[in-house]
Amino acid sequence: MRVGEIDMVSEAARSFHEKGYSVVDAFSAAEAAGYREKILDLQARAGEEGKGDRWSLEHGVSITPVPLWSLITHEQILAAVRDALKACDVRYAEHSEVEVWRGCGHGGDRDPTGERAVAEGAWRPEYRVVRVACYFQAAAEGFEWGAIAGSHRADPKPRPWTRRLGRRRHAPNVTWLATKPTECILFDPRLIHIREPAAGATTVAAFLAFGVSNDYTLHHRNCFGREDKNPYKLALAGYLTERGLA
Repeated sequence: MRVGEIDMVSEAARSFHEKGYSVVDAFSAAEAAGYREKILDLQARAGEEGKGDRWSLEHGVSITPVPLWSLITHEQILAAVRDALKACDVRYAEHSEVEVWRGCGHGGDRDPTGERAVAEGAWRPEYRVVRVACYFQAAAEGFEWGAIAGSHRADPKPRPWTRRLGRRRHAPNVTWLATKPTECILFDPRLIHIREPAAGATTVAAFLAFGVSNDYTLHHRNCFGREDKNPYKLALAGYLTERGLA
C-alpha cells in the first residue's frame, strides 16, 4: 500500500471498484429536505420555475457559496469518497451541476468517452476520479438510478445503444437501484449510467466530483470546472485550500 492510501475494506469500496458505483448514507432527512428546498429556490430565483421539464445550473455547486458549498465539505461525503478512492488526500474536481427535472428519464451517459478520452488517459490505472450524485427527490416520489455494472473497466468507445438507455425496457444488462433522498451515489465517471424519476415526480439533484492529487484529476477539473465562469473562484480556492481539497 502506498503512502497516503487506505485499505479497501468496506463493502461500498468493493462495490465501487468492482461494479463502478456504490450507494452510501450521507444525509439526515432534514438535511436532504433542506438541500432540496435550497435548490428549488435557486431555480425559482433564476425565473425558470415551471418552464419546461428540466432546469440545470452549470457549475451550480461551485458558484453558489451559500447554501451549497457545504456539500463539498460534507463529512459523510468526503469519508465515502476517501473510502472509494482508497486515498486520504483527495481534491475537489468540480463538475458540479445542480438540476431539477419533472417526470422525464435521462438517456444513457458516460462522462469521458471516445478516442479523445482514450488518448487523454481515462482508461489508465492512474485515473482515479469519483462522481457524487445526490438526488433529493421527495420521499414519497419514486426514483431509480441505473448502471451497467463493470462498464467503467472496459470498452471505452460507447456502443450505439447507450444513447437509448432512457427506454429502460430496451436497455440490456442495466442494474436499477431505488435510492433514498438521504443517500448519495458514488460512481466512476467512465461508468455507463442513467437516471429515471417516476412519471410526474420532481427530482432535485446536485453533482460533485473528487479525485486523488494527480494530473488526471486536474484535467477533469479543467474540462468540467471552467473557473472563468465562476465569480467566486478566488473565494472557492481559499475555501478548498483551507480544507485541504484544492
